[in-house]
Amino acid sequence: KKELKNFIEKHGLHGWAPTQGHIPSAVPYVGHMIHDLTDGDLNRAMLIGKGSLFLGRLTNLFDGVSVIVERNTGKDAEAETGLDQEMVRKLLAEAMKKVASDILERE
Repeated sequence: KKELKNFIEKHGLHGWAPTQGHIPSAVPYVGHMIHDLTDGDLNRAMLIGKGSLFLGRLTNLFDGVSVIVERNTGKDAEAETGLDQEMVRKLLAEAMKKVASDILERE
């Protein structure tokens, strides 16, 4: 235990809970992630928000989400993919409608 502080300084990651062996919530790392992606040497980071297995089984609802965040390269995404913002909005709206419809069908 007396070496714990030195270990964290040498090998640690902001937000890391050494006694739990994981980052219990991605929230403590978000600010550091932004710095690492803009000024640091990272190109992408994954934020994992693990849900409660007990609550998930109890309610049949999910309460966790994972997100991959990538460095902004400054390139024009529309020129690379051919997708414009309006097309992306339509695709997201269709996906959300489908999810809502599936949820209503289950009830």
